[in-house]
Amino acid sequence: MEFLERLKSIARPLRDFEAAFLGPRRSREKLLQYQRQRHSLEAGLIKIAARWPDLRSESVEAPIFILSAGWRSGSTMLQRLLMHAGRYLIWGEPYSHARIIDGVAAPITCFTEKWPHDAWFVGASPLEDLSRQWVANLYPPMESLLGAHVELFQQLFAEPARRLGARGWGLKDVRLTTDHALYLRWLFPHAKFIFLYRNPYAAYRSYRPYRRWYVSWPDRPIFTPWAFGKYWKAMTDDFMSGHAKVGGLLLKYEDLTGADPPLEALSQYVGFQVPRPAEIERIADSSTQLKKLGVPALERALLQAAVDPTAIRLGYRAD
Repeated sequence: MEFLERLKSIARPLRDFEAAFLGPRRSREKLLQYQRQRHSLEAGLIKIAARWPDLRSESVEAPIFILSAGWRSGSTMLQRLLMHAGRYLIWGEPYSHARIIDGVAAPITCFTEKWPHDAWFVGASPLEDLSRQWVANLYPPMESLLGAHVELFQQLFAEPARRLGARGWGLKDVRLTTDHALYLRWLFPHAKFIFLYRNPYAAYRSYRPYRRWYVSWPDRPIFTPWAFGKYWKAMTDDFMSGHAKVGGLLLKYEDLTGADPPLEALSQYVGFQVPRPAEIERIADSSTQLKKLGVPALERALLQAAVDPTAIRLGYRAD
């Protein structure tokens, strides 16, 4: 017994020393548990649906979201096609690399089976009774959280569109994934989602004169063919595997600009007639001449290494 007591007397200061520099062991074990779990918008929304099965957005809005697999993939052309009839105002990459949608959606990733604790939500207690309760953690109901998210989009996108005379609204973006689409569908159950991708070699040739844009500013620049290609591959893989989760329409840029574009399917999906690309005025940009110079062999090789095998599977080759 004396030996065990001596061991305990030695172990206790060692644990205190460890905790001083690394934190309590129980807290570190919990951190490892969190890190092993999958935290994403989809996972958070699944947890919310399981814990609050009756929670539903009451919005009847039907916004159109154009999600593009990176830059120079035809999303602006598609945006203009959908705006041509004058019914919809489709915002163009609003607040761009500030990633405002990421910012408001990020808290959804925190929801788990146990967090927030049920006891933290305000109940039906009279206000004067709350002062006699433990209120260090006191949360509004989940209906208020969902409603606040919907109202942000209403005020930021829907109301300005209506003031300009549009009957509907939407936005196109080059940074939104199918995870974001699931979040947006949570807010707007009647929303439409169009996922667009393009030949990465053609897209990069069009992007090359710029090479100054960001996925998120200032930590994720897209300055090189490798960065462009890896981003294209990640987004395209995501669109291919996940677009059906939100009932989205997957479009290939080359089909949209071909001799027989799938306008009937697109028009049926959005609910109004979409014109042919040839029917809208072509707008040239300042990079037109630079794009004709082509892509140096080294950059093309780096791009190919980044986009394959997805590019090959879709029929896109470096030659």
